[in-house]
Amino acid sequence: MSQTTPTVSRARQISLWLAQIVLAAIYIPAGMMKLLSPVADVAAQIPWAAEVPTWFLRGIGCIDLAAGCGIFLPALIRVLPKLTGTAALGSMLLQVCAMAFHAYRGEWMVLPFNVVIIGLSYLVWRNHRHPS
Repeated sequence: MSQTTPTVSRARQISLWLAQIVLAAIYIPAGMMKLLSPVADVAAQIPWAAEVPTWFLRGIGCIDLAAGCGIFLPALIRVLPKLTGTAALGSMLLQVCAMAFHAYRGEWMVLPFNVVIIGLSYLVWRNHRHPS
């Protein structure tokens, strides 16, 4: 039994880091695009971007960027690792709000993607809510 414990622990750590990397790879580029690109360029990829005020689009960009950095960097550099769990919890809340927004707009095809992000964020939160 002692041989399986390190394997499970290692597999858990690998899956946790993969989840954090995937979330950062989703949130950081999305946030940068929403923050730095002209609205017309963002709207070419995200139709709702042209239909909301610019401050809303830029605000969501800030939130996306904070989520991506918060889920990844504190655990990576081991400074304030509690922030990783907090960012993951915020990511789940963000995705619930995004689901409501997309459902209101009738964008049902986006909801499974939001559910996947919630699942990955839950995995990160569950493993970082009580840092050692």
